[in-house]
Amino acid sequence: MVDHFQHIVYEKPEMSPAERHAEWKRLLGVYMPWMRLDGDIPFYSEGEGWQRQSHIYQAPFYYIDYCLAQTVSLEIWSIMQESRERAWEKYMAYARQGGSRTFTDLLDNAGLDSPFEEKCLRDVCRTAADWLRNFDLTGIE
Repeated sequence: MVDHFQHIVYEKPEMSPAERHAEWKRLLGVYMPWMRLDGDIPFYSEGEGWQRQSHIYQAPFYYIDYCLAQTVSLEIWSIMQESRERAWEKYMAYARQGGSRTFTDLLDNAGLDSPFEEKCLRDVCRTAADWLRNFDLTGIE
């Protein structure tokens, strides 16, 4: 929700404070429909809660780092389903580079797909769907 909000306000820097508040309130309805916005706490009910997200000011798009890292981890997990050795090699090729390159160059040099490309998520989701379909639920149901 925070990254979605940031995307909107950075795309439209001319938005007034009232428009930003209205957008935050709209996104609360999408991402957190259980939130009470009935006026008990005006700061939240008027859509001003985004201002307590200090990283919007200090480290824009902070959360996306987690999403990118998780997607790379899932890609390595996906490769591991076919070959643990190949997955380990790719992981080490990625990790050995440390902070020496841009994120996408690190992935390219390690032979991993970029989370920014549709193929990456499609392949991970396909592997996960297969894994879940074949998972033994004995004792869980």
